[in-house]
Amino acid sequence: AAAQAQQDRLCKRAAEAEQCLICLEPPRQPTTLPCGHEFCTACVVELRVKGVSETCPLCRAPLPPGPQKLFELANRVCARIHRATQRDLNSWCPLSALEQGEMENATVMLQEAMDQGHIEAALCIGAIYYWGKAVAVDYPRALAAYKIAAEGGDVTCQYQLGHMCITSRQWHGSRRPRHKMIPRPTAGSG
Repeated sequence: AAAQAQQDRLCKRAAEAEQCLICLEPPRQPTTLPCGHEFCTACVVELRVKGVSETCPLCRAPLPPGPQKLFELANRVCARIHRATQRDLNSWCPLSALEQGEMENATVMLQEAMDQGHIEAALCIGAIYYWGKAVAVDYPRALAAYKIAAEGGDVTCQYQLGHMCITSRQWHGSRRPRHKMIPRPTAGSG
């Protein structure tokens, strides 16, 4: 009981001092767990990787799924719904209310995985909003997600960003800049 009381006091002091209770430094890229406690994102990731604990270090509430688990769960749902409703590569039939709800939940999971740094989830979120897969087409959201994935090194998203920028210029009536032709040197001109 005395040890628990001492730990509680230490935790309370660290929380009041705005310290991560894992590394005892100010939280870097803070992650707020569902229980409301805040830690460094890297510290929470390290807990998961090392398998030390799947609970909040402060209150022992279960940790939410990590980005890879969120991505896998959401991707399974999206793939199942896509197979059931696909007309062609990027076109879906209307979804039932149940399928729509499942797709909305999958989108939330992908968004959370993307927010936790999962590059493939960012690619999926970009595609969902770019193509309007069970959501309204939202180019700014697609662009933001593709940018995250592109900055993470995803070449598909780097290409997609370039395509969206060119298309955006065409939509707004501006043309791509034309390059001046530089004449090649001829045999006697040198």
